[in-house]
Amino acid sequence: MFLIGSNKSYFNVNKKIFFLILSFFVSITLKSQSYLADDIIKIAENNLRETVGDYFFSYFKFDENSFYQYQDRKGNIKWARLKKGRQTKGKFLNAKQVVFIYKHPDFEYDYVNKRVYVHFDSILNLVEKIDIDRIPKFLLENKKSNWLNRTELNQIIDNQNLKKSARKINLRLEFDSRKKEYYWIVFNTIAIFDCYSDEEILHLDPVTGEILKHFEERQYLTNCN
Repeated sequence: MFLIGSNKSYFNVNKKIFFLILSFFVSITLKSQSYLADDIIKIAENNLRETVGDYFFSYFKFDENSFYQYQDRKGNIKWARLKKGRQTKGKFLNAKQVVFIYKHPDFEYDYVNKRVYVHFDSILNLVEKIDIDRIPKFLLENKKSNWLNRTELNQIIDNQNLKKSARKINLRLEFDSRKKEYYWIVFNTIAIFDCYSDEEILHLDPVTGEILKHFEERQYLTNCN
């Protein structure tokens, strides 16, 4: 009886030691697959600097709305914010949204996406080339803007003999993702109703002022009864 009891006690002790050792190695494995957020940001900055050059890189700032994916101890895949001074959680899987925003005095247009994304895999290799198509060439090349100014744009619009406006003409800068180029979209409201308006619309080349499109469209308000 004593021998059996001893064997049972010996088995229980070994079982506890086994799980302690297993937990230790799991902890080491998880820790080895986590990173300091500052290191991830630094590597991202280096890749971005290499892509845009030293001059334009100085206009970028890290966006705190950056995220990474990790796996917790239960195997669940989760998102977490990439915070400076913090260690990443669990088993690091990727950083698909390391975000930087640029602000340049020659490109201060409203409602324009000025974010650039750096995507990393689990070992902080770039998943894909950093997309900088939305950054005008004159900025990257540190040259004077060759875009038309607002006065010149207004003159071109005035020369189009547009229909009588129901309210002030509105301009907005847009980016064509397929053609990878910017254009100005001009809204001339010619009629206003409760839940929609009739618009005369122009698309203008920002450099030459060429009229790319000229059409009319009825635009409906959302959540309007």
